Amino acid sequence: MPRNKKMDRDDLLSKATAVIRKNGYRETSLDELAKEFHFTKPALYYYVDSKEALLYEIYEKTIREWLARIRRIASDKIRNPEEKIREVVRQFMHLCVEHDEMAIFFEEKSYLADEHFQAISAKEREVIEIIAGIIEEGIALGVMKPVPPKVVAYGLVGMTAWSYRWVSLEGPLTIDSLADTYYEVVIGGLLQQGL
Repeated sequence: MPRNKKMDRDDLLSKATAVIRKNGYRETSLDELAKEFHFTKPALYYYVDSKEALLYEIYEKTIREWLARIRRIASDKIRNPEEKIREVVRQFMHLCVEHDEMAIFFEEKSYLADEHFQAISAKEREVIEIIAGIIEEGIALGVMKPVPPKVVAYGLVGMTAWSYRWVSLEGPLTIDSLADTYYEVVIGGLLQQGL
């Protein structure tokens, strides 16, 4: 049964991610990618305009996934701001540790063409705005200290993002327990005393 084009694209992106993660973007050639896909180099050009376009597609897929997750969390009418922040940390930790795309996301951005770099940067700012909005909600409700929401959002993302470099899926702690530890550190600094 032939695979549909979407499956082919997902497979292509997955294999490209693995090769770029292993070798780094700069050291990965289109020849090497073609070999990985069992294509000739000319056949690879049917699927990929350029190595940079492939990198951008990996970035786009990654940021779309991250934005979809935090938009769902932020729009949740049942969770309070504390629970939303906990879930943001958990979801981001899972993305960073379980998906090789996140390592590429944090390591290879400088190789994007300027227009792609700017497009991804705009979406990264949107991530920060959404997280800052959750913090602003907590401040407005009086459960979080009046801190600069964007500063805390950047700190939260930065602290959690680094996990892709050191967290092992085979380690003694689960991703959720590590995420909960990060959450406790962040929320301990945000919550008003005595609440």
